[in-house]
Formats: sequence, C-alpha cells, structure tokens
Amino acid sequence: VKTTDLQHTGGFRRVKIFGGGSVPLWLEGGTGGAAYIAVHDVETFNHPAMCGSPGMLIDYDGSSIVDMERCVIQAPPTPHVPNSPAILHAGGLLNARSIHFEGFDFGFQVRNQGRDPRLNAECITGNPQLYSVVVIDAAMQPGKVALRHVWPCGAGRALWNLATGAEQ
Repeated sequence: VKTTDLQHTGGFRRVKIFGGGSVPLWLEGGTGGAAYIAVHDVETFNHPAMCGSPGMLIDYDGSSIVDMERCVIQAPPTPHVPNSPAILHAGGLLNARSIHFEGFDFGFQVRNQGRDPRLNAECITGNPQLYSVVVIDAAMQPGKVALRHVWPCGAGRALWNLATGAEQ
C-alpha cells in the first residue's frame, strides 16, 4: 500500500497489510501544511521475496505527524537479509507507542534526507534477533530522537548512533 499526500486525518486503523512485491506500507508526501496520519492497530507482513525491505517506509514533510499505536511489523524468518529495518523513517514526526518488531535486525532506522525526520517512541519491543531498536543516521541532528520504555528483548541495545558509533 503506497500513499501520497494523505490530508488531515487520513490513515489506517485495524488492518493487516501483506506485502506482495514492495514495502507493505509506504507513506510519503508533502502536504503543504500539517497533517495527522493515524496508523493504529495495524499489522504488516513482508513477503518472503522482499526480505531486507522495510515493513514500513515513512517520508513526509516536517510539519506532518504519523501517529502509530499498537502496531506489529513482521518479516518472515527466512530468507533473512542482514541490516534490514522494520521501519525506515526519512521525514516528518513519527510518534510511535506500543510497537512490536518481529524478524528484522533493526526496529526504526531514522535517515536524514532533508525532510527533518523526528522520532518519539514509547513502549517498543522486539524479537530476540533485534540488533538495535533504533539506528540513527550519521547526518541526524541531536535532539531529534526520544525513546522511553524501550525493551530490546535480547538485543542488548536500544540505540545505535552511526555518527558517534555509540551503542546504548
């Protein structure tokens, strides 16, 4: 499912999305103004042939909010592709609460591509294979990522900052 320029209160609620040949859920656009995009009680499943692709890709302008609650982002266990993010976040504010990742190496990968990505995450869990809950791109400015109540579930680290090499 790929969307462009969802306006105002568009979004997804109580659905399951199965990726067939691309990223299961791809949200992108520049609204020209603030938008609130709800992604609540959503489960995404990557197709086995798409392992290594994100379960979600978010790239909105900096004035938009993608609000995620009670979502599960899953990839099939095989074939496994290293360094795969469950959510690739490249623009806008992502407010995420009660999210679970399954079958990916990383939870969120926050990548600065000039669209001011910000992440506010709370109550995040992941499968035991999760290497890091959040990976921050080297070009990210300080203060753009906030984490609270994050359980790596065996990963041993919540945050990996590519600019500093710090793993926390």
